[in-house]
Amino acid sequence: MSIAQTEPGKVLVSASHSRSWNSVSHRDRFIAVLVFVMSLAYLSIFRHYTSLEPDEGIVLQGAERILRGELPYRDFFSFYTPGSFYLVAFLFRFAGDSLVVARIGLAVAGAICSAITYLLARRVCSRRIALFAAALTTSTGFAYRFLVLHNWYSTLLACLAVYAGVRFLESHKGLWAFVTGCLSSSTILFEQSKGAGLCLGLALGFCSLRLVGRQRIFGPAQLASMLAGFFLPSSQCSCTSAWKEALE
Repeated sequence: MSIAQTEPGKVLVSASHSRSWNSVSHRDRFIAVLVFVMSLAYLSIFRHYTSLEPDEGIVLQGAERILRGELPYRDFFSFYTPGSFYLVAFLFRFAGDSLVVARIGLAVAGAICSAITYLLARRVCSRRIALFAAALTTSTGFAYRFLVLHNWYSTLLACLAVYAGVRFLESHKGLWAFVTGCLSSSTILFEQSKGAGLCLGLALGFCSLRLVGRQRIFGPAQLASMLAGFFLPSSQCSCTSAWKEALE
């Protein structure tokens, strides 16, 4: 590792070393794809099995009612936010109306979470530890309670939001700022408490890097992109509901 002396007690790490930590290698990307495929194959085993828990019927019934043209909170009530209802209804609309389709969608969500876990852990851990963390995510996460619930979909969005936030810190690109804001807001639409905790955690993380690490996180363009991404899902949801009510 090559370093350059700047001020007393401070060193500047070479750009090549910085890049090796701030981005994953092609080999790690390939391993992440393998983690996704193996996790998907493992979780798909459970798609035909059920423990008949009533919680699973909340999202499934909500999706069915949306397919019949009903709107949440107008035609039926639920304590859940509407994101999971619309996601499962989307899967039913284009892939077929069955429990197996919903379970396959759940397996895909779990596999993505495992791959994201590997990519995030690889930035601070060895490859073996990152693989171990991904395996734990698959075996003790989605597989532990393989049910179509809003909780798992919000977990997927939270994982993607954290990954997008890390990529934003690495690249400082407005696109990643927009994606981070959009995924964070979408998490709220799937589960209020998890989305609020995610937004608070990201805000505290960015503030800590700015105050303690003395790093410049946001420029005006990046901040505008993140705010635009944050307000986009909720505005789209409101406009869609308003148009549907007006047409009916």
